[in-house]
Amino acid sequence: MDQLAAQVKESGLVILAGAGISMLPPTSLPNWNQFNTIVLTALAKRVGAYTNQNFADDQLVAFLERRDASSSFSPDFQAQLIEEEVGADYFRVLQALDTEARNACHESIAALAKGGFLKAVVTTNFDRLIERALIAAEVPYRVFYDGAQFDELNHLVAAGQLTPLPVIKVHGSVEAPESMVDTLRQRVIGRPQALEDALVALLERHHWLVVGFSGADLDYDPNYLGLRQAVGSARGMTFLNRIGTQPRAVIQQLIADYGASSRIIDGALPDALHQLQTALGQTPLQAPDAAGTADRLAEVTGRAQGWADQLGNMQAVNIFSALMDAAGGEENTLRLLRRVWRFYRGADDTSGYTYWRYNYNYGRRLAERGELGQDVGDTDDFLERVKRGEAELSQLDNGYQFLARAASEGHLPPAYIDLAYVYALLGGPQKGLDLIEPVLSAMLEQKAGLQYADACSITADICELTGAWSTGLDYLERAYPIIEAYGDEPRRARLCTQFARMLAFKERYDEALARADEGLRIAERLSLQTTHADALAAHGLIALSRNQYDVALSHLMDAHHFYARTGRRPRQVIVLLDMARAAFFSGSEERLNTALDALREHGPEFPGLEPHFHVLMVELLYHNRQPDGMRTYLTHLRESATETRNRWALMVADHYQTLLHELSSADS
Repeated sequence: MDQLAAQVKESGLVILAGAGISMLPPTSLPNWNQFNTIVLTALAKRVGAYTNQNFADDQLVAFLERRDASSSFSPDFQAQLIEEEVGADYFRVLQALDTEARNACHESIAALAKGGFLKAVVTTNFDRLIERALIAAEVPYRVFYDGAQFDELNHLVAAGQLTPLPVIKVHGSVEAPESMVDTLRQRVIGRPQALEDALVALLERHHWLVVGFSGADLDYDPNYLGLRQAVGSARGMTFLNRIGTQPRAVIQQLIADYGASSRIIDGALPDALHQLQTALGQTPLQAPDAAGTADRLAEVTGRAQGWADQLGNMQAVNIFSALMDAAGGEENTLRLLRRVWRFYRGADDTSGYTYWRYNYNYGRRLAERGELGQDVGDTDDFLERVKRGEAELSQLDNGYQFLARAASEGHLPPAYIDLAYVYALLGGPQKGLDLIEPVLSAMLEQKAGLQYADACSITADICELTGAWSTGLDYLERAYPIIEAYGDEPRRARLCTQFARMLAFKERYDEALARADEGLRIAERLSLQTTHADALAAHGLIALSRNQYDVALSHLMDAHHFYARTGRRPRQVIVLLDMARAAFFSGSEERLNTALDALREHGPEFPGLEPHFHVLMVELLYHNRQPDGMRTYLTHLRESATETRNRWALMVADHYQTLLHELSSADS
């Protein structure tokens, strides 16, 4: 502490304060995981009160087990899922962390400022306790917490104008929910450049003391807050590591790279701050009395429950469903959505955005499983036909109907996007393109961001069905920078698998492998099981295209088993087409028959994919030199290609017609 005090006297001090400073009594705010548990519990109670409490409680246990067993279901990933459903309203739950109760850490920071030792305070915390301590100590200060303020801060730091004391809240502040940073997407994007430039300047001029901060953000971004950028130019940093714990490897490396003026010391709060005050000639204030302090966790829990309780029934179900999916509970997700539709849905639930969002969420999941259904016309007329026994109500329980309602009645652009792919599977790729092209144009004009990227992604999938790989790549290249700018890792992983497939078709194999590996890494890090299978399927296609048939068969079988186990039949059919080719060319008759049997079982469910099955059969029969079989399947191919308006399939038919003629001539 004497060495640190000497550095403070020489260059002044900047304190970087993390959540740990507000965990001590009487403040007693929860840490990241504790608060996440509070939010999840509040949501489970809300959903349980509407549906079935035992079911909701079981899912809560699964959430917590998944979170604690790996880093894939982290609180910031959960926050992104919730924010995607409720938008900025998610950040209101973070206001539960606001409190009046300061502790000795806040008082010591204010005392160091009062003594003139502090040049700035940097904090990741949302709460206003440092500000309240500064007010009590009569220290003038100014808070900076959003983009415009960070721009001004950068100018002030560059000009050396650090009066009044800057309190720099890098993740936003509780009084301005729109400024808060808590989701994975936000963390991946990183903080504004103006903020990082200002902090680098402060690192170069003053010694930094880091307290109550684990360094977890550095795992996402090694240059978080410009900390790594300042290597070689920083005045120095002292990192307080909590006694009994091991500092993160990224922190150890950073401090080592900062050099001799920096160090990691083990200690506890608030004692370490008191020791610094003593070394600087200050008498530490007596710690605030914790006696009689309200149970802070109970207070925060009550506020979080109040946030959850104001959610509408459908909004609560939408959030809970997204969390269940991410925690690996796809079957339970579908179970909840189906039971809400059949048993819990009341008249008050059937209007507004959240109801149409529920229709979209349910329809999308049904469509992913291949439960597509068909157009039944006017809903009221259809229900009358059900009453007369002329139709079955179960016809409405399919992806087409839910997505169509969300699109046409709810006017939800995401529903149009998924509905376009359903159209492609049911009626052919051109029907899907006819639906999505005007939607794409409107989204581009409106600068719809992620929705436009999603539309480009689905369009690329449809382009694959038509053999328009260059066009598909163009759409993916439009989508990728948007998704990257938004920091959306799940979408980026999915897009990488699509890139890999398109590049494989274009015989750009090295690029295809790089994209497939990129998607696989993200999927493994976030436990995105379906995207993981998509990446394996892409690897299989690449190996198949390079005539590495045994490698291809291994990857494709793994993807097939996942799709079969989770009931994702459209994806299963597509991977079975590649698997059949790999099995044929590797000489595995048993696996070829397995693939063909599954294609004959599930292929007819998706007329838009039927031409691809006939192309496969024509190809295999050609290599087996069976012209009679080729003629039969060429007829089927032309019929299905004409019916679905698949021009690529018709061109393939023409190609094999020529080969058939050559084969017949050679045989004769």
